[in-house]
Amino acid sequence: MDSINVQQLARGHAYPLFYDTLFDDLRQRLTEVTLEAKGAQKGVWETDKTSSGAAWDGGPATMAPIFPKLWRRIDEFTRDETFFDPEQPLAGLKPWIEIVKPERVSVPHQNIFTGFDNLLETTDTTVRMIYEPHEIVVISA
Repeated sequence: MDSINVQQLARGHAYPLFYDTLFDDLRQRLTEVTLEAKGAQKGVWETDKTSSGAAWDGGPATMAPIFPKLWRRIDEFTRDETFFDPEQPLAGLKPWIEIVKPERVSVPHQNIFTGFDNLLETTDTTVRMIYEPHEIVVISA
């Protein structure tokens, strides 16, 4: 019987989020399940904008579905009056993440070790991740 994590990913009810403490074989299994759900456009994958680009629509709560770690960073960013500019709501997101939430990540199949901010492309009103969530491994602090 599959774990609840596998079941949620298989139904498209969750996004994958991998840390470097997760065994590679488990990450591979969870990735396979994620790709099957994504290919079938199940659950969140039907409207997900993580890689294609999510547009600002008045606030984080009204944006299209995106990778939750990215959404949480956007939500926190919008509450920081020293960085957030409502006229250009996503323009300062990358520098804010680099300074305030400097998480390190790996993209194993590309041999990349970098900051989470470097996985993003932003304009004044859009954001997208340049790698898929299942390709990213967060480095534990």
